Parts: sequence; C-alpha cells; structure tokens
Amino acid sequence: MENLNRYIKHDLNQLFYKKRNMYFYLFLLALFLFDTFYTVYIQSAFDIEDSVYWYVFLENSFSLIRGLYFIIIPLLASFPFASQYFYEKKSNFRNYLIVRGNRKAYYTSKLLVSFGSGFFIIFSVLIINYVICYFVYPHNLVIGGTFVEPDDGAFLQNVFHHSPSLYQLMYIVINSIAGGIFSLFAFSLSLILNYKSEFLVLGVPFILFSIQAVVLYFVFPQVDILTIIQPATRFAFVSPITFEHILSCLILWSLLIIFAFSIGYKKERDLT
Repeated sequence: MENLNRYIKHDLNQLFYKKRNMYFYLFLLALFLFDTFYTVYIQSAFDIEDSVYWYVFLENSFSLIRGLYFIIIPLLASFPFASQYFYEKKSNFRNYLIVRGNRKAYYTSKLLVSFGSGFFIIFSVLIINYVICYFVYPHNLVIGGTFVEPDDGAFLQNVFHHSPSLYQLMYIVINSIAGGIFSLFAFSLSLILNYKSEFLVLGVPFILFSIQAVVLYFVFPQVDILTIIQPATRFAFVSPITFEHILSCLILWSLLIIFAFSIGYKKERDLT
C-alpha cells in the first residue's frame, strides 16, 4: 500500500502540475466559459423560452462547440494523462520507478489515475457550466413543448419527469465515466503498441473510437459510447436507448480495457 500511495502521488503530480497540462486546463476552462456566456448573449437576443434546462451544455443548441465536443471527447479526456506512461517508458524512468517500489503497484496507480483523470477533466468543465447556468437562467420548464421528453422506456425516463435537473446531472456523470474509459483505453493501448510519438498515443484510440461510432451507427447505435453520452438520444431513435443499452456499452468497454491491459501487462512482465 505504501508503494501504491507513492506512485499515485507521483502520477497526481504529473497530472496537475505538469506545465502543459495546466495550460490545457486553463484553455479548456476558458473555452467552456466563453461558450457558456456566448450562449447567454445570443439567447438574450431571441424571444424564446428562457429556461436553464435548455442551456446546460449537453442540451444547448446555441453552443458553438457542443457538436465538436461529442466527437473529440476521447481526445479531451485522454490528453492530460494517457501519454504519461509513454514518456516514462521512452525515458527509461519507468524502470527507475518500478525498482523503487514494485510492478503491480506501479501499474495499478496508472490504471487508477488514468480513469480518474479522464473522469475529472470532463466532470469539471461540465459541472462548472451546469452551476453557472443554474445561477443565470430561471428554473422553469414546459415539458412536451420545445423541450422534448424521453420516449417510453428511454434511459432515465422516470428521473427526467421527477427532476430534469437531476437528469442532466446524471448525464454529466455518464459523460465523466465515459471520459475515464477513453483515458483508460488510451493508456492500455500504450502498453501494447510501441508508439513513436505522443500523437499516436492519443490519435490511435481516437481513430478506433471514431471507427466504432461509424460502424455502430449503421448496425446498433444504441450501444455506441459516443452516442449514449448525449441526452438528446432520449427521443432521437425509433427504438430508444435504455438502461440495458447503457450498461451493456459500459461493460463491453470495461472488458475490452481489461483484455487490452492484461495483454500489455504480460508484455511488460520482464520488468522487475
């Protein structure tokens, strides 16, 4: 446990205090704040329903970046930490760290911080937007008007009717969990593949997620991880996305990550 704590402390230092990560956090925060207040400015010029439920980021049709967000979220979630192992391996610092502790604790820390970093970066920007919107806009809503309710059987249908605020908050959590999965998958692949540059550490998983999104769009979009994180899917399909679809998607990606990590972990078994 002492070794694990030491590795986690090291990884968290890299996550939060590395200069390029700090610039990334500031850029992302500025981008989301700009998008939030741009929406306030644009919305004020139109005579339309003025309700917080319309303007939380994941629902916001006025957003400049929401459409792009649902495409590049794997990159956003992976950028802060997914390449840390690549740098440590490339510089042989990995060997130094493992000798000072043990291999199991080293990789366990990488798993925990990889998921935590992806969860944290997505949750942070979405919850900041969520809080600002709830201060700026009134909490009134006409369901069935311009704000479409979920289809029968859709995921979180009962939560939506009980509390749209909680419904939107739960989608923030789902996006954050997906962020953790994106980061974990990128890290797991970096154990298997001998990347030559950081660009590939981030680019290869992003391409794979994009390919699966295109394929599943024609086959079974209800289990596409880039689709299930979008609240608008409550009414967008002939057959609604259900809790079983969400759970199946998360379980399948978790199993894939376990499989990829296991292969990579065995590949590195010569380390002591």
